[in-house]
Amino acid sequence: MDSETTRKQNSLIIGTRASKLALAQTNKIISTLKKSYPEIHFQLKQISTTGDKHKTADLSKLGRGSFVKEIERSLLSGVIDIAIHSAKDLTSHTPEGLHIAAFTKREDPRDIQINKWGLPFDKLPPNAIIGTSSTRRASMLLSKRPDLKIKPIRGNIETRILKAKNNDYDCIILAAAGLIRLNIESQITEYLPLEIFVPEVGQGSLAIQTRENDLYSRKIISALNHLESAICVTSERAFLQIIGESCTYPVTAYTTVTNNMLEINAIALSTDGTNKISFTQKYNSKDPVKAGAEMGNKLLEKFRLLEDTNTKK
Repeated sequence: MDSETTRKQNSLIIGTRASKLALAQTNKIISTLKKSYPEIHFQLKQISTTGDKHKTADLSKLGRGSFVKEIERSLLSGVIDIAIHSAKDLTSHTPEGLHIAAFTKREDPRDIQINKWGLPFDKLPPNAIIGTSSTRRASMLLSKRPDLKIKPIRGNIETRILKAKNNDYDCIILAAAGLIRLNIESQITEYLPLEIFVPEVGQGSLAIQTRENDLYSRKIISALNHLESAICVTSERAFLQIIGESCTYPVTAYTTVTNNMLEINAIALSTDGTNKISFTQKYNSKDPVKAGAEMGNKLLEKFRLLEDTNTKK
């Protein structure tokens, strides 16, 4: 038995971001793993990512993957054995040499809003200042309320909540899953409806990566895979892979499973929310990749038709 095999059978290094939320998520997973594998020492390694280092930068300019790339590099180089990410932070394509060994059970995928008045979204005052750095959320907000003023916001969840309670912002938009995992869901003013505020691809689930050729770690992590969540997120990621850079609108898809059928809701909006492509379709759940890809192609077709119509005006 070589020294690497011996080390791996006694210790596994798990890498994640250094944020309070990332650490809470990862420590919960480590606790679960320890129950099944008490003989293995699971070591947590905090890794600072581009998104963490550039705390005031516009996230849309940093690009997708700004919270995962450094962690993935550490995994590829062997610095860590396992990487834990929020699935919504992943790029649409898994880097060569890496493998997503598990998607955890999806937490509540909805977006939420917190405002200092405790008002529902449709009762917010005219021209309210809304804090979000997500172009997807901004587009959906403006689609429903063109009067709203969108203002970028950065920082951890607690910092953003504090900003929502002073005069910097009237309201902020966050993912419900983060507040639930930190046990601070009491701060939520309102859960936003899924049919209007369609979540980011993968939102609510954690993605656990290993190296593709690391069969030992893959076997250990595979037990954490939640099949229904994996099917849903896999279809959403297949959708995103097809879209790529072809659609200039903020775009997302959300999948649910009922009676072995996938229902995929796809949406693309112009950044000001004035133009929208939205549709829902059902597929057999046996091939989520094919289903997501078909939805991606359908959305691209509708997007090109919209572009042609706008060009002719």
